[in-house]
Amino acid sequence: MADVTRCKNCGKHIPTNITTCPYCNTGNTSVKPDTIQQVAADNIIRCKSCGKHIPPSIATCPYCKASNSKLKPSRSSAPIYISLAIFVGMLWFFAGGGLQKMAGRDLQKIQNQVAGDAVQQYEIAERQGNPMQMCVQAGLVSASYLQAKDETNYQLWKTIEGNDCRRAGVTR
Repeated sequence: MADVTRCKNCGKHIPTNITTCPYCNTGNTSVKPDTIQQVAADNIIRCKSCGKHIPPSIATCPYCKASNSKLKPSRSSAPIYISLAIFVGMLWFFAGGGLQKMAGRDLQKIQNQVAGDAVQQYEIAERQGNPMQMCVQAGLVSASYLQAKDETNYQLWKTIEGNDCRRAGVTR
């Protein structure tokens, strides 16, 4: 049981024996107290240091400036949700095959680049006009398309290789 009054500024119940409202910091000297016979236990608590009644939502006692140990610091749940989302994303990526799919795409891209480079090397040999070099380079191009699992280009370059090797006098 404690005598309380309402703050003229914010209207919250505050103890009558304090001079400043702990909610809005307005002076409490001109407020007329209205006595409330029963105050719920979660509306007013006693300061552990001085024993006076204070609201549980203030961080320090307005009388003795002691820390209010009943006050629980509010924590945002956003960091928890963000961390959870990152964890789930990483779990999906690594366990769900995302890394393997990405590595597969990168490997295919590299194999296609190797095949493209082999074609450019064949074109250099073709400009030089040496049939043996053209035969060898055509074989390398067809092998690179086989490695890239590109059956259409592999068949095309096997045909070119056969023609170039016949012109160079190589029989297969």
